[in-house]
Amino acid sequence: MSDRPTRIALAGGGAFGAKHVNALKRIDDVEVTAVVSSTLDSATAFAHEHGVGRPYSTLEEILDAVDVTAIVAANDRVAFGVYQAAQERGVRIPDDLSVVSFDDEYLASYLRPALTTLQIPYLEMGRTAMQLVLGGEAPAETLVPMPLQERGSVRDLRG
Repeated sequence: MSDRPTRIALAGGGAFGAKHVNALKRIDDVEVTAVVSSTLDSATAFAHEHGVGRPYSTLEEILDAVDVTAIVAANDRVAFGVYQAAQERGVRIPDDLSVVSFDDEYLASYLRPALTTLQIPYLEMGRTAMQLVLGGEAPAETLVPMPLQERGSVRDLRG
C-alpha cells in the first residue's frame, strides 16, 4: 500500500459529479480533493455544494497543483484529455496517475495504456425503460449494471 493518501479528482460536474462524489465519500481513506468543470464558476459552485476540495477549470490546473492518485472522468472523451494533459507534464498513467471513465468508446481500447472504463449499456437501458413505461408505475430509481472494462489505466494500490 502506498504511503500517500488516496486523492481522487472528478473531471466533470453536474449530475455526473454529484452522484459520484457522494459514492466516493463513503469509501474509507479516500479524499475527493478536486473537481474540474467547464468553467471555474460551475466548478466552484459544485465544490461548495458537495463539500469537495478545490475547484479547477482545467485538467492542467489539477495536474499542476494537486497530488492526485486518480481521476474519474465523466466520459471517455474527457479521459482522452486527461491522457494528453498527463503526457504533456510527464505524468505516467497508471504509474503516477490512475484514470477511469464511462462510455467504453471505440478508441478507449486503443489508447496506451488502454483506458479502464465502464460500459454504458444503452440497449439494456432502453429495454428497461420500455418495460417500466409499459408496466405502469415506475420506481423512483432503477439501476442497470454497467460492465467494467478493466484495461491498463488503473494501478493497484493494495500492494
